[in-house]
Amino acid sequence: MKHLFIASFLMLSTGLFAQNVGIGTVTPGAKLEVVGNTTGSGLSLNVKDSAGVSILAVKDAGSVGIRNSSPNASAALDVTSTTAGVLIPRMTTAQYNAITSPATGLLIYCTDNNKFYYYDGAQWVTMVSVVGGNNTAGDPTLIYTVDGF
Repeated sequence: MKHLFIASFLMLSTGLFAQNVGIGTVTPGAKLEVVGNTTGSGLSLNVKDSAGVSILAVKDAGSVGIRNSSPNASAALDVTSTTAGVLIPRMTTAQYNAITSPATGLLIYCTDNNKFYYYDGAQWVTMVSVVGGNNTAGDPTLIYTVDGF
């Protein structure tokens, strides 16, 4: 009898704690599913900091804003800041070469040689910043920067 009670309790408690949670839906299809209200601001999700400032916003159309409650509709990700930049993933050559099926356009920063690389669909290509001068490094891609341009 004791074993039957323990087994029943374990089955019941597992069922209670394994449920999906939904906000804006009564039938969540994931561990956490948030369904936005299309009649208001057009935001599906808006996470605010303790001061009430939006730190993460997701529009119904799919645009994501970081520190921006109105991400631009033409951008998948719209990051807004006057005090910080975007930090691209940093890794070694061995680590980025180990990425399985990298997407065309994938961007990384290599810590072995302090260069940016992007994947062109067939290989990793170095991005080099040059102010004037020649491409003496033999890198296939150059980004030229000209003062006043």
